[in-house]
Amino acid sequence: MRELERAVRDLGLRGAMLCGRTRKRNLDHPDFRPVLERAAALGVPLFIHPQIPQRAVCDVLYAGISPQVDLALSAYGLGWHYEAGVQFARLVASGTFDRLLFSTEYLYQYRSGREARRFLEGTRFDAVDRARFAHGNWERLTGSS
Repeated sequence: MRELERAVRDLGLRGAMLCGRTRKRNLDHPDFRPVLERAAALGVPLFIHPQIPQRAVCDVLYAGISPQVDLALSAYGLGWHYEAGVQFARLVASGTFDRLLFSTEYLYQYRSGREARRFLEGTRFDAVDRARFAHGNWERLTGSS
């Protein structure tokens, strides 16, 4: 909580990245409320980084093929996405988003063909709303330009 405030106020960072689960505590655990509340008070986003599910989950769902395939399934192949989705669902169910804003992005995926640009240009938004949708809301929330 104090480190988030220091990072934003003293270092000029625009948010923070954290894992959705710390040991056996999920992000909706009451111990994490001060961090979520501080982020809201500072008006900065928190990026929930996925991580490999707990060992018991890996043993049941992702183990037994080969060490390389087991790791791939439990991480980038499926487990990360499932883990991030569970954290999101827990935050929704616990009422956290009734107090925060949610967004997502997938910066490691490049898709050729300008799909995002085509989508944006195909909307019925006027130029002002198109700019808000594309980048303006982010700039407003983070104070960047």
